[in-house]
Amino acid sequence: MASGNLQALVLAIERAETCPAQIKLIEKNADLIKRNAANMDGVLERFGVHKWTCIHAAVIRAKLSITNQVDSELLISQTRSLFLHCNVEHLREIKPVVCSICREFTIYLTSRGMALRGIPIILMAIEKVRNSPEQLTSIHADVCQLALSAKCFKPVLPLLDTDILDSECDKNAFGLQDALLYFYYGGMIYGALRKWDRSLHFFNMCFMIPISTQRSILDEAAKKHLLVSLIHQGKYPPDGVYLESIHSLMPTRQGTFDKYRALSNAFSSPDPATLARVIDNEAETFRADKNFGLVKQLLDRHIKCRIQNLTKTFMTLSLSDLAARVHLSDAAEAEHHLLEMIPSKSIHVRINQEDETVRFLDDAERYDSAEMLKVLSQKMEKAMNLEKKMMQMSDQLALVLAASKKQSSVVQ
Repeated sequence: MASGNLQALVLAIERAETCPAQIKLIEKNADLIKRNAANMDGVLERFGVHKWTCIHAAVIRAKLSITNQVDSELLISQTRSLFLHCNVEHLREIKPVVCSICREFTIYLTSRGMALRGIPIILMAIEKVRNSPEQLTSIHADVCQLALSAKCFKPVLPLLDTDILDSECDKNAFGLQDALLYFYYGGMIYGALRKWDRSLHFFNMCFMIPISTQRSILDEAAKKHLLVSLIHQGKYPPDGVYLESIHSLMPTRQGTFDKYRALSNAFSSPDPATLARVIDNEAETFRADKNFGLVKQLLDRHIKCRIQNLTKTFMTLSLSDLAARVHLSDAAEAEHHLLEMIPSKSIHVRINQEDETVRFLDDAERYDSAEMLKVLSQKMEKAMNLEKKMMQMSDQLALVLAASKKQSSVVQ
C-alpha cells in the first residue's frame, strides 16, 4: 500500500510543474513524504532541483527528521545541491521550510562534529533567501552557530561585518529568538577574535530586541556584555547603552549574575589583588559559564586602565614609580605594558631609556584636518542612518511579537 501511495505521489509530482502546485502538493502529502523519506532518493534524482525546488526541499526536510536512517554524505550532498541549483523565487516562497531545513541541518552537523562542512552551505542558503545583504534572516543564527562549533570564523565575517538594516517580515519564517541568537552568537565570534568594539555592539543589540521570554539567552548575553564592556571600555555599563533596556532584561538568576557584579566592582578598585581575589573565589562559576577566558583578560586590562588613569594626573613619571602606583613587580614590567599599549594608540608616551622615565603626551591627532572632518561626518551620517533603521527594525520586530501573542491567545 505504501509503495502504491509513493507511486501515486511520483505521478502527482510530474503534474505539479508550477511552484503553487508543488507547495499545495507537499502540504497535502507531508506525512506521506516523511514516512517514505528514506526511500525517496530516486525521486530526487528523477526530478531536477531547479524545476522542482519545493519537492527537493520537502524531501530533505523529511530526511532530516530521520537522520539515523539516511546516508550522511548523501544528505549533505543533497542539501548543498538544493541551495546551489534551486529556483530562487520558488525557494523564497517556502521560507518556513528552508528555515526548518537549515535549523535541523545545523543541529545534525554540530552533533556529529561536522559543523565546518555546513558553513558554506548555509551561507549559500542565506544568499538565496534574503532580499538584500542588509536583511536579517533566521538562517543567520544557524551559520553563526556552525562557525562557533567549528571555531572557524573567517567565512562568516563578511556577513557579520554588514550592518543589519532590515529583517524578514514573515512571522512563520522569522522570530525574535532568531534575531537574539544572531546577535548573541555574533558577539561571541567577535569576542573570540578580540574585536571588542563589534563584540560589544552585538551584545548591546541583544537588549534592543523586544523579547522577554528567552531568559536563558538573555542571562548569558548579560554576563558576556559585562565582561566585554570591562575589556573594551574599562567600565560597566558601557557608553551609549540605555540603562533602562539592560535593567528591564537583567538576568532572573540574580545569584549568578551578582558574582559578575562583584567582578565589575573589583575591577573599579585600584588594587589588582582585589580583582584577582574575586576571580579566584568565583573561578568555578566563570568556568561553568564558559566565560573564564574573558575573565582572565580582565587582569591585564585592569593594569592598562590604571596606567591610563595616571595620564590624567601626571605628565612625567619614572618607570619604577609607575610600577609602584599600578602594583607591578618592577620597572621592566611597567615598560612591557606601555610598549603593548602604544601601537593601539590607547596611550601616547615617550620612554627615556637613559633615566628610565615616561612622559605622557597628548594625542597627536587634532581632529581638525579636512580629511578627518570628512571621516567624522561620514561616520556620523552612517550612525544616524543606522539608528533610524534600527528603530524601524525594532518596531517591525515588535509587530511580529504582537502578532505571535495574538495568534497564541486565539489558539488557547
